[in-house]
Amino acid sequence: MPVPCGRLGVPGRGKQESHYEGSGDPHLVRDRPVAEPGWLLLMGHRDRRPAPLRRSDRGSTADLRQPIPGRNSIRDESTNGWYFWRLTNAASDERVPSRMKFDSWNFDDLDLVRALLSALSWREHDAVNPVSAVSIHHELVRRNRAISAASALSTLSRIGDAQQLEHGYWLPCPTHGATDGDIVVVVSCESTEALASSLSSSIRQGDYGRYFTPPWEEKKRLANVSISQWLGVPPSSVEWLNSYLESAAFAPPIQLSDVEGYRHWPGRAGRRWVSLAEAFASGERYVLARIGTRGARQYLFLNIVRSTLKSFHELPIGFDLARAIYALQRIAGDPITIDSTLNESRDQIIVTCPMIVPDGERVFLQCVGAVGVRDDSSRLEVELPREAQADIIRLFTALGCSVQEIHG
Repeated sequence: MPVPCGRLGVPGRGKQESHYEGSGDPHLVRDRPVAEPGWLLLMGHRDRRPAPLRRSDRGSTADLRQPIPGRNSIRDESTNGWYFWRLTNAASDERVPSRMKFDSWNFDDLDLVRALLSALSWREHDAVNPVSAVSIHHELVRRNRAISAASALSTLSRIGDAQQLEHGYWLPCPTHGATDGDIVVVVSCESTEALASSLSSSIRQGDYGRYFTPPWEEKKRLANVSISQWLGVPPSSVEWLNSYLESAAFAPPIQLSDVEGYRHWPGRAGRRWVSLAEAFASGERYVLARIGTRGARQYLFLNIVRSTLKSFHELPIGFDLARAIYALQRIAGDPITIDSTLNESRDQIIVTCPMIVPDGERVFLQCVGAVGVRDDSSRLEVELPREAQADIIRLFTALGCSVQEIHG
């Protein structure tokens, strides 16, 4: 059976590169075109155009080669019939919850859903097929596995292994790596067993994701993006917030009642959400505020000048509140503290952080580490490989945290 080159993401390195993987039809990957930055070669034929991507399960002939909104997109090179997959994360334009809520998953259950999505999508030799969640549900029922297909696919989409389409259909993301240093996170819908075979490397696993450490020969076989590109996080949360506030439309003040402001400035220990009067007296120009009760809250940015409300800006659905809070406390000189404790006997680090972590950073912790909660339920404790320490420091410093390195 032919092995399409896109199943192991290898970026094109020349316009006339004669190379193909696996056995079978050599037309699959000969004369590979150059992959532009941020794009990964998915599949193609030299002598004939690939069949359109169709919703074959529904009998629809809708061509899905147009860009797909979300984490990844597909584009088609009409001259040669090659497909490319966009690696860069476009999730910043989506309306996503400000705090990611992962279900409690067993790693093997997620791996089974990965394998099913990958196998069903490649059931034809010359096209990658969208797969419905219903099809995966039926396969799980046949195996007597009590797994929610829709929920598992949603989690795989959050970590980048699967791409959600409309009408309950899904595509597997081609294999690529995310790395900034000593650790390579493998982003792929292939099962862990298949990755171990194709990469010839000892794949390690976190709660939900897979990764490997040197030798670097394995890294060179993958198309790679940076950790921040994979996670869709800004290089600096402070700059991200400043840019947002500069471009935001502020409305004239109105009478506000039952409003609380978030105390991001240094002060007494205790409750962070304070009265509006205390927010006005803080001397801060921008204050994050909320109106309403839990489950029906509305969030605002207040523009305060000389202890008077000058204007306000209503935050849109999906605004990253957690990231804004980290940035505000960094700007005010009261950054949130993250502890990174080195445990040399177990060759790992223990990261202690607040319970609320922005989406992107939480994905990294879930994919590379084992996340738990301290006995007092006040902070998260994450066990990570020692090689991830540089990435943790870089990631959380960019978030606006003060990272304390502790040698246990």
